[in-house]
Amino acid sequence: MFLSQSIHPEDESANDALFASKIANPSDKITQSLQQTLDAYMNLDFIVGMRLHSLILAFRHSIPFLALSYETKTNKFLESIDYTHALETKNTDIDSFIHQFEALESES
Repeated sequence: MFLSQSIHPEDESANDALFASKIANPSDKITQSLQQTLDAYMNLDFIVGMRLHSLILAFRHSIPFLALSYETKTNKFLESIDYTHALETKNTDIDSFIHQFEALESES
C-alpha cells in the first residue's frame, strides 16, 4: 500500500499519489486523499517511510517503522525520539534495508 502524504494537484513533483501510480503494480492500493491516508494508518502493521509526516504519524499511532532519511529535519526528529530503525538514503543498499527491516520485525 502506498500512503500519499502530499497531494498537490498543481505540482506533479509534490504529488505522492501520481508518483506512486508510475511505479506501482495495478493491484497496489494508493491512497488518493489525505483522509484515505489517515484512515489507512489504523490498519497497518509496519511502515517504511521517507516523508517526515509519515514517520510522525507512525510514531503517534505506535506503528513500528523503518525511516529512510534524506533530510536534516528527519534526522532531527529521529534523534529527538531516540529511534534506531533508520537508514540514510544516500548511504544505504538493499542488504542494509533488509537487515534493518528484519530487526524491526523481530522487535515488534
